[in-house]
Amino acid sequence: MVYRKTKYANVAVALLFLVLSTNFLIYQSTVQDFFSLQLNTGAVVGSLIDLAIIVPLLMYAAFKLSIKQTIGIIVAGLLIAKILIPDELFIPFSGILYAGVTIEILLITAELALIFLVILKIPKIRLQMKKVNEGALFSLLPSVEKVVTKNILVRVVMSEFLMMYYAFFTWKKKAPTHAGIVTMHKKTSAIALHLMLIHAIVIETIGIHWW
Repeated sequence: MVYRKTKYANVAVALLFLVLSTNFLIYQSTVQDFFSLQLNTGAVVGSLIDLAIIVPLLMYAAFKLSIKQTIGIIVAGLLIAKILIPDELFIPFSGILYAGVTIEILLITAELALIFLVILKIPKIRLQMKKVNEGALFSLLPSVEKVVTKNILVRVVMSEFLMMYYAFFTWKKKAPTHAGIVTMHKKTSAIALHLMLIHAIVIETIGIHWW
């Protein structure tokens, strides 16, 4: 999520905090006793509207969201409502929660189906990569997008695959040396830099965990 750099974004965040905090407080027994509140289905409907509609709209006003992220926030709002609202009051509205969770499961299943489709299309993807006639770093993602589809989850998985491929399966491959090739790993103390970064990460991680 990317924060929108507008004055309305700051107002949306403030309202978001207000909506979440009030919905949290209203279901606390101490608050109910202090204000002599008697909760009914109207309060539940109000909370569902706040958490499943108002909160996603405020999030959309404050952050740049995709449709899938917005649906995820709606489902998260319904789950928060299930946690906050007493069971005896929430039972009549359980169907809304189940419907939201079902939609989210269907979206996740569709994303996983795309990954499975990429696996099935590997032969065609390899043929497309040969046509591009570039290394995997420059040919894999364009080939996958042309053969299968443009999808952010597919891009993430393929990027992770490229990282693993270059990390573990290219050690013995020699860098090209013909004209027009520039290499950055020779005579630059790259190994020393990597060792320094590894030590820094390990030592700082130990310090954070100790703290």
